[in-house]
Amino acid sequence: MESERKRGIIAKIFHDRGYGFINQSDGKSVFFHIGDLDGVSFDSLYVGQHVEYNPIQKPKGFTANDLEIIDGVMEVSKEKWR
Repeated sequence: MESERKRGIIAKIFHDRGYGFINQSDGKSVFFHIGDLDGVSFDSLYVGQHVEYNPIQKPKGFTANDLEIIDGVMEVSKEKWR
């Protein structure tokens, strides 16, 4: 069964290590790796960018798979992103 795509905002990115973290609207963070991008250059990603992805359950928690950049702004309280 496929999981429902989620949206979030890139919170941290480590270009030299090839991974980063996405904040979801519920306040939880999701890991992503350079290999999980879908037609997007890893070097073009930046903190604050809005993305969409498939959450995949792994032994250490969820990871973002098939990461895509999306247009538009999520309607989420700024308090959740502090």
